[in-house]
Amino acid sequence: MLRWILLVMITISSSIQAQTISPLWQQVPGYKPLDVGSTQEVSLWLNERTAKKVGSIVLLPDWGNRPTDDDAIEPLRQQLPNWGWQTIAITPPQPAKRDVLVEGKDTQAIDDYQKQLLASLDALNKARSEQFGYQVVVAQGAMAAWVIRIYAQRQRPLPDALVIIDSYYPNLALNKAIASELAQLTCPVYDLYFRDANNWALSGVETRRIAMQRAQKSDYRQSEIQSAPYLAVSGNLLAKRLYGWLSSLGWN
Repeated sequence: MLRWILLVMITISSSIQAQTISPLWQQVPGYKPLDVGSTQEVSLWLNERTAKKVGSIVLLPDWGNRPTDDDAIEPLRQQLPNWGWQTIAITPPQPAKRDVLVEGKDTQAIDDYQKQLLASLDALNKARSEQFGYQVVVAQGAMAAWVIRIYAQRQRPLPDALVIIDSYYPNLALNKAIASELAQLTCPVYDLYFRDANNWALSGVETRRIAMQRAQKSDYRQSEIQSAPYLAVSGNLLAKRLYGWLSSLGWN
């Protein structure tokens, strides 16, 4: 039933772009409307399913994706609560002029979108009645690039750990900048990428590894995920890989 609901949701126009939220979201377990200024955005909350609360993980899907899209975010959202983590997934705000942002020349447009994203993250923190344990941020695709930029500029305090998945930005100069910005962060970083990721994401893999090695970041790890014929299998592998890394930090 839930799969049918999600398939129907894909056929409707983007709820974020229209500044309205489809009533179908109310049938998704863990759904909460997130008040961001005068608008509402989608957020999905799942509590830990164990007696011990390890911490919270904020999940940011790639640009244009919903948290329930069948890629990396949904398996993490569903499985990490089995290991003591609360998961909170949101849909990043959609820019009014995405093409302008991709070109990377309009600094005002870049600043405006960054403010939108910061407003969403701040609203999420405000909605959390309590913060416990370790605080982790997982960002996918272009959202990983934006989050790295925010933390490198000290726009917000660093989480206890940052996980990036298929990190990229669809602009040559800005995509290269991700590596140097990432090297400025002092928190543990797990850099994951799928073998069949897009060319933008794959082109930055070696650059990030070298930058972190030069910066002598001992708490940085990079791993490739071999994509399986079925996305669900790849997602399960990703969840286990992430859980293993978090456990290696002593967080279990």
